[in-house]
Amino acid sequence: MTEFKKLNKTELAKLQTLEREMGCCLVALEPPPKLASISDVQLKKLQNTEKELDAIILAYRNKKS
Repeated sequence: MTEFKKLNKTELAKLQTLEREMGCCLVALEPPPKLASISDVQLKKLQNTEKELDAIILAYRNKKS
């Protein structure tokens, strides 16, 4: 299962510096998820659900795939 990566002080500082440079929020996950291939219809459903939940949803393959 993918979880938030526990960053040490140096890693956190590096990520925060990159956030400031890019002007956006970044999330570190481990192990890195392998994003799922989804159809245009599935993508639209996902985007609608994101709006309904006011959340970001990642679609990634589970270990069995």
